[in-house]
Amino acid sequence: MTIWQAALIALFTYAAWISSPWLGGQAISYQGFGKPLVAGLIVGLIMGDVKDGVIIGATINALYVGAVTPGGAMSADINIAGYVGTALALATGVTPEVAVSVAVPLGIIGTFAWQLFATINSFLVHKTDKYAADADLGKLTWMTLGLPQIIAFLIRFVPCFLVLYFGSSLAQGIVAYIPASLIHIFTVVGGMLPAIGMAVLIKMLLPSPFFLGYLVIGYVCVAALKLPVFTVALIGAAIAMISMLGISDKMPKLTESAADGELHADSEQPSEDVRTLTDEDIKKVTRRWLFSNTSAWSYERMQNVGFAWSLAPALKKLYPQKDDLGTALTRHMVFFNTEMTIGTPIVGAVLAMEDQRAHGADVPDDMIDAIKAGLMGPLAALGDSLYGSTLNALLLSFCMGLALTGNALGPIIFIVAWTVLTIGISFWGVKFGYKQGMNIMDSQIFSPEAISQITRVLSILGLIVIGGLTAGFVTVTTPIAWGMGDAATALQGILDGLMPGLLPFIVTGVIWYLHDRKNASVTKLLLGLIVVGIVGAIIGLF
Repeated sequence: MTIWQAALIALFTYAAWISSPWLGGQAISYQGFGKPLVAGLIVGLIMGDVKDGVIIGATINALYVGAVTPGGAMSADINIAGYVGTALALATGVTPEVAVSVAVPLGIIGTFAWQLFATINSFLVHKTDKYAADADLGKLTWMTLGLPQIIAFLIRFVPCFLVLYFGSSLAQGIVAYIPASLIHIFTVVGGMLPAIGMAVLIKMLLPSPFFLGYLVIGYVCVAALKLPVFTVALIGAAIAMISMLGISDKMPKLTESAADGELHADSEQPSEDVRTLTDEDIKKVTRRWLFSNTSAWSYERMQNVGFAWSLAPALKKLYPQKDDLGTALTRHMVFFNTEMTIGTPIVGAVLAMEDQRAHGADVPDDMIDAIKAGLMGPLAALGDSLYGSTLNALLLSFCMGLALTGNALGPIIFIVAWTVLTIGISFWGVKFGYKQGMNIMDSQIFSPEAISQITRVLSILGLIVIGGLTAGFVTVTTPIAWGMGDAATALQGILDGLMPGLLPFIVTGVIWYLHDRKNASVTKLLLGLIVVGIVGAIIGLF
């Protein structure tokens, strides 16, 4: 690997990290460009092997397809697992299954960088308080996009570059001397590990055990009928759309103005409501929030710095006096944390209340804090479960089906679709929140009925797709046979006669049962599956 290849890949481990603002903040940088599926394409382009890069990236992503970071909790750094794992795999020429085994420890080690970053920012946030109180917007910007990003660059780019540049040659030398039996162990373990990602998604999507039938449909389509995963995904989408026929009348009805962020007339703002901020002001705040929401994330107050900085230009317009602006900025330096995309209506609602307050309306600090506190938890739960995990995983699943054969359209379709979707929802969400203002708590669009019906449809689609992905990404076979010569009977042949790919289906089912019914943690399942794979490979079971 050349120095420039190592530098470019290391740069993406920073630019596509959870706190980096440069590719679209956490929602696009980490949940889009940070996915191993996309990392495989980018690393493949840099190293001149797009097909193998895409296949390896998709295989690694199968393990992490259901990964989320609720409340900043990161169980594995999928960015490093994808970028560094794919790069080392291409440099050493190992199989995708072995690459998964390499990616697991990398993902675990990478979490320490996030913990260090969030800890440092917990000290920096107190300095940011002073700049906010002084209404020093230049220094507030420095503490949002400047100093924290220098720290992030140092703890991401530097170690990743060193590992890639010096480690690739070392890894090549090590791989050359690894005995075939050890490579076999890595292959067995790597083939099993994607079952954990599938099991996590099944638990997430399964509203009732009866829905397991949809999982079986997807699995049989790929394992027995040999349909491409992408084709199965289209079948799943068709079945999900048909299922909507019986529930569409239960969904809350929006007026024609819903596209502009308004609901029924009974939720309009009072006639005496006076607003100053223009559409351009609202869009500017949205752009800032989109890019900065986790750029200075800390354990102490989480997204507060990004939230205050996002509102800064609008607050400056509403409060021309420096003292008033400092008071307003300080008001938003308190604890804040929500899902970045689904939580955007909070940003808009707070803007509306600040607008009303600037015009003399009785909008005390307690009311603004109450709206933020009352919405950030529910919208975080909704966003993490429905958008950041379920919808993201479904889109990944569609595209991983293409990528499994080395088709670069898989990651391209994913990153384009996810970026457009995230930007569209973000701009709509802030505008919707601004239109609703203090009435946002009563909005029908977040009603339990609407969320329940949407979740049901996504569950049907998701389980069919996950069934197909399980057949495509989980690899478990057995060499057990009895008899001699041509009369030998292979256990694998008997199992395939019952149902092709039966062993991967059983392994995934056992992992799901332990995770969902016995509450086994992902960490325990990961360690247990590694032990089972190693022992099974040694004794000749796999």
